[in-house]
Amino acid sequence: MRKSKLTERKKRAMATHQRIYRTALRLFEKQGFDQVTVDEVCKKAGVSKGTFYVYFRSKEQVVLDLFSQTDKMYDDFVANELVSVVDPMEKLMMLANKALCFTVEKGPDLTEVSYRARALLQRSGKPSITESRSIYKIIVKLIQGSQHREYIRKDLSANEIGRLIIRTLEGLIHDWCMENGSYDLIAEAEKTIRILRNGLRPG
Repeated sequence: MRKSKLTERKKRAMATHQRIYRTALRLFEKQGFDQVTVDEVCKKAGVSKGTFYVYFRSKEQVVLDLFSQTDKMYDDFVANELVSVVDPMEKLMMLANKALCFTVEKGPDLTEVSYRARALLQRSGKPSITESRSIYKIIVKLIQGSQHREYIRKDLSANEIGRLIIRTLEGLIHDWCMENGSYDLIAEAEKTIRILRNGLRPG
């Protein structure tokens, strides 16, 4: 099926969206999420406040867009990089490594911004973002495959183990952010994952 070409109007809209998005993230990273206003984002991006609200409902929505783009990256990674890997446990380890490498690329400041924004959203009554995200769903599916092959204990459900893995990794990432990225996150995570993996083996 032939794809329709983007019109000039759509191209301009995409460019405006990205300019606002990237400007906001730079400001969040530099000044902290709570310190940045929509007015300031608009001024730096060279757009009106009305234009901002055409693309984003709030500054929190900018961070949600970051989550969406990150989720697409994980989906693509599974479809392209993990498709040839047979062992679901190995897939799980590779996915965790991908998530940690991406965190290092973002850096501690922007990573902490995303966590703070997520916390604000959930405190305001929004449902859990973690369990709605692709990486959580992928992890649970891989755990189910590992349990089926008896690589992972079955006295805990796949959802319970998934939450355990996510919370362990996020705790490590949060500590790395608090330490301003002063230590090798990947090396520390490898130790943590090894201990966690041993604990998940069937008794």
